[in-house]
Amino acid sequence: DSYFSTEEDDIEPCPATPCDDVDGICEQHDRCLGQIVLEDQLEPCERIPIPRRCNCEVELVFSSAMTTQTSEATGLCDPAFYEEPLFPGFLTGIELLQHEAILIAAPSCCEVVADNDGNGMADCGEDADTNQEHFQVAFGFCQQILAGFEASNIFIC
Repeated sequence: DSYFSTEEDDIEPCPATPCDDVDGICEQHDRCLGQIVLEDQLEPCERIPIPRRCNCEVELVFSSAMTTQTSEATGLCDPAFYEEPLFPGFLTGIELLQHEAILIAAPSCCEVVADNDGNGMADCGEDADTNQEHFQVAFGFCQQILAGFEASNIFIC
């Protein structure tokens, strides 16, 4: 079986669409942070403080969470991409991309769930510039993946 389309036309290899989604998450995050640097006239190495960067982090995690939910065949890929391991005993192609999205989101989760002011609420949930529906999805997703890492004795935050 092949993980790439066997059509003779201009269809890209089947992993292209899911990979583009994952790559696009990082590009969107970079653009968001870059806009803050320009607006706030920050020095190139100056860290963008929370809550100013909350919207960027929440959108990265939200988009990653949506990518991990992509498991149904899109018609762009051979069924093997969704159903068969890349090689014996390994993940399917789509599962590998889902894991990549989780790894991309994990560092941002530390900021999404952080309560730096100690009031019992995540700082990003209090940020007026952050889409609150996306925050709720991102917060739940972060709690789930951070708990999974911690259960494996991997402490990211």
